[in-house]
Amino acid sequence: MSKPSFAIVGGTTLLGKELREVFEALPKAVDVRLIGAEKGEIAGLTAEGDEPVVVSPLDDTSLMGATVVFLAGGSKSSERVWEMLAMRKKRPFVVDLSGVLARVPKAQLRAPLVEAPGFEVISDSVQVIAHPASVALAILLRKLGDGPRVGAVSAHVFVPASDQGSAGIDELHHQTVNLLGFQNMPKAVFDDQVAFNVLPSWGADAAAGSLSAVEDTIRKELPRMLPNQSLPPVSVRCIQPGVFHCISISLHLQFAKPFAGESLAEALRGDLVDLWSMDQGVPSHLSAVGETGIVVGDIRPDASAANAFWMWIVADNLRLRAASAIAAARIWLS
Repeated sequence: MSKPSFAIVGGTTLLGKELREVFEALPKAVDVRLIGAEKGEIAGLTAEGDEPVVVSPLDDTSLMGATVVFLAGGSKSSERVWEMLAMRKKRPFVVDLSGVLARVPKAQLRAPLVEAPGFEVISDSVQVIAHPASVALAILLRKLGDGPRVGAVSAHVFVPASDQGSAGIDELHHQTVNLLGFQNMPKAVFDDQVAFNVLPSWGADAAAGSLSAVEDTIRKELPRMLPNQSLPPVSVRCIQPGVFHCISISLHLQFAKPFAGESLAEALRGDLVDLWSMDQGVPSHLSAVGETGIVVGDIRPDASAANAFWMWIVADNLRLRAASAIAAARIWLS
């Protein structure tokens, strides 16, 4: 088999850059080409730090010969690429990091970090990467599969601006600068003030959509990611804080039987979980940057409910998406 070629549509987006970082960390060099995210986007050499980056235009020609195509440029470019590729008799393996192609017939939800051995890959279907909050929760809940039954799960998910790509980052940045300068704030992405604020919902005209839709996605994805585990319905509330990167989750677990805090911590320890002791303090966003997995700490009994615990989880939302996408491609190629 010839050397596989990987095409990243949206190669200069936040997710595109994260994919490239994960590729660069692999032991062997790989053939990666970068493609613009939008039709008509100016291609050519793009300055990125001290290195020139070649970006091809988004068209049929730029996708020719790719073994795997990663969709990292947002909803419009993902839909356009699928329109170009869906009718081909022989098409590349398509991995969608935007999540927009979940509605496509036979679309397959992927979360390789928590998939059971022997997971069956539908190679002719678009592979949709699960939301990073879903992956973070699944990593933790999978660890509890052999312990006492979990009777109730509630999660407050704090979603960073980077979940909306560069547009979300830029809007939060400009809101912060303009607020300090007593100027009008841009609100195209969130349709509300995110800077120095915490929101339970976005504005009605937010380009980002709605936080309730994110909640629905997480609720629907979790049982599909852990099909062999008996889980109660998971209560999810998404919140928009004024932070740039990394998801944080305040998680409440109630068990059907008594479960000691020491036993809970021991059950969580291990692969993909960086468990912090009380001596280490409380994990922050800085603890999770660049980590493929989750950081867990501040585990404490709920004084108001029997057999229940609170805990704090942080995860790098961009790294979870990128690592999951590349793992999905490598599984298919193996």
